[in-house]
Amino acid sequence: MNSMRYFNSVPLTIKLLIVTLIVGASIGGVSDYFMSDSIRHIVNKHLDETLAHQAKEDYIAFERYMSAYSQLAKLFVGSGSFGRYLKTLEGEKGFSPDVIKFYEDPPEWFLDNSLLRMFSYVQYALVFDSGYGVKEVYHASGGPPLSNCLSRSR
Repeated sequence: MNSMRYFNSVPLTIKLLIVTLIVGASIGGVSDYFMSDSIRHIVNKHLDETLAHQAKEDYIAFERYMSAYSQLAKLFVGSGSFGRYLKTLEGEKGFSPDVIKFYEDPPEWFLDNSLLRMFSYVQYALVFDSGYGVKEVYHASGGPPLSNCLSRSR
């Protein structure tokens, strides 16, 4: 009887708020139980589509980037200055053994700036000997190059 008197003394707004919370929590729990698999499937499908689209865009950007560097490498090899430089080395019996030349300013075999404007920024340019050893290094921002650039691994 005492609890009934207490229940009657609580305002109707509070009673309806409590009932709303209980009904909402129970409906949410039941619907989550039945709908969680379908919602998870929809979210995963959307995520897969988004990631596939992003991966395709990234692949296209990477291919463009690599194509630009491939064209740049062909231009280096085909340029007269690089070919002349290699011919002078042949006349001098090749590269000096165990000596690596470092350049902060563009070396004589490097392309002209007018040609480089069409391509990506060249931070490093390395010249290798026939044994895959680094013999000359151009580093645009100066300082020593990364240590893994100088390793002899293929």
